Parts: sequence; structure tokens; C-alpha cells
Amino acid sequence: MENIQLNKIPILVINLEKRKDRLLKMKTRLNGLEFKRIQAVDKCTLNLEGVDFSNELSFPELACIASHLKALKIFLESENEACCILEDDVILGQDFFKILKSNFKFPSNAYIIKLETYDQRIWHSKNSYRVNDLRLDKLHSHHYGSAAYLTSRKGAKSLIEELEKYDTAVDLVFFENMLRGNKYGHALQLNPACCIQENLKDPTIDSDIYKERHEVWLKNKTQLDRYSVVPKNKFLRESKRIFNQICGTSIIILEFLKANCFTRKYGKIKFKS
Repeated sequence: MENIQLNKIPILVINLEKRKDRLLKMKTRLNGLEFKRIQAVDKCTLNLEGVDFSNELSFPELACIASHLKALKIFLESENEACCILEDDVILGQDFFKILKSNFKFPSNAYIIKLETYDQRIWHSKNSYRVNDLRLDKLHSHHYGSAAYLTSRKGAKSLIEELEKYDTAVDLVFFENMLRGNKYGHALQLNPACCIQENLKDPTIDSDIYKERHEVWLKNKTQLDRYSVVPKNKFLRESKRIFNQICGTSIIILEFLKANCFTRKYGKIKFKS
């Protein structure tokens, strides 16, 4: 019988109870690596009692926040110094196994390492970190997706602090909001990325969250077309959102000038289904 090398970094896979098909796929994709299944929070049983939030996030987005919070807190209950968190629709590349099987030491000045690509252009530092022959670049612009990342105990506490505000989608919390300033340290991007969500590789597969986001967008568009006047509270929220985006963009531009960044698109990587 072939001996399977156990992973050095624990893997937590977020999976809905009703999506056993995705769990089976992940078992195959992980190719014998041990992992712990984290039962995702279902949008139909989502309990936000006592949570103070005022936003237009969809129920799947709120459930996604709750699911990542659950995974991060379970990680902190362990004695491990770092962990890998995966959503159950992610496809893995060979570098994923290299980093998970290595004696990886999480950089002390980072709160997260993004393993995936969303096939978009991103800004990152010209100078990079080298860990076990892997390249890690400091992110200087938002990068969508929260399907595959590494974090440390210190990083997990920071992620929890921001997620518990329930005011922004998970990926925008990790890879946009927390990039501003140096409160939490760096967000690092594995270069080249080693993971991608299956709906980006196969357009016929819909992400549950993307589908709901699109439905919310259509609903809002229909209401605006019908009334042609933006309600006052909606106007205030949108004004605040635009102001925050302008501030965030200004910070990113300053970071770009300071760090001599450049852009890269991860569109040429080939992943096995």
C-alpha cells in the first residue's frame, strides 16, 4: 500500500450539508491529504440575532461570512500555528500540494496568504518574499475571491475582528478593506496562484453567491427603473460607499507609488478539474 504524505498545515474545507457532491470532489482533488470538514452556515438557517449591520449583502453573502468565522474560530481552538481554509468549489494546482506538505513558516508580518486567482489584474510589490522556493507578493489592490487562503493565529484573530462587523463580503474584507493602512500587516499573494474557483474555469457552473448577487443587482435595477428616484437612505448609503472607495483608491495609489508596484493577470495558469 502506498504511503501518503500527510500535510503539515491543517486544511479546513467549508461545505454545505446539502452539497455532498462538492465534498466528494474535494476529497478527490486533495488526493489523500487529510482535512477537516466545516459545516457551512446555510442561508435558510442563518441566525444574526444581536448582530448590528446595515448593508445590502445577500443572505448567501451573510452566510458565507458566518461560515468563514466558524472555520477561523475552530482553527483557533486547535494548537496549530497556521491553517489553510478552502471553500468546496475550488480547483487545486500542483503548488498547492508543495506548500501544504512543506515545513512552511507563516510570515510574521502578514495576516493572510491568498492562494487563488480570480483571473483579474492585480497590483503587487515588485519585491517579493521567498518561502520554500515559492514566491509571495504583497498585494496593493483588491483581489476578489475567498476560496483558498492561509492564515496564522494572529491573522485569524484580525480576520475575525473585521468579519464580525458583517458589513462587507468576505473577499472584500480580506483583500480590499484590510489592505488599507498597515494595521494588520500584509496580505500576500502566492505567485503564481495555485487555486481557482471552478465557476471561473467553467462558465456553465454558477457560484451560489454570484447567482444571488446578480439577483440582488437585478432587483435594485428594476426598482430604480420603476421609481426613477433614489430613496434618501439609499442615496446616503451609496454616497458613503463612493466616498469610502475614493479614500481606499487614494491609499492604494499612494501605496503603489511607494512600493513601485506592477500589475499581473493570472489567466494563463492551467488547473486540473
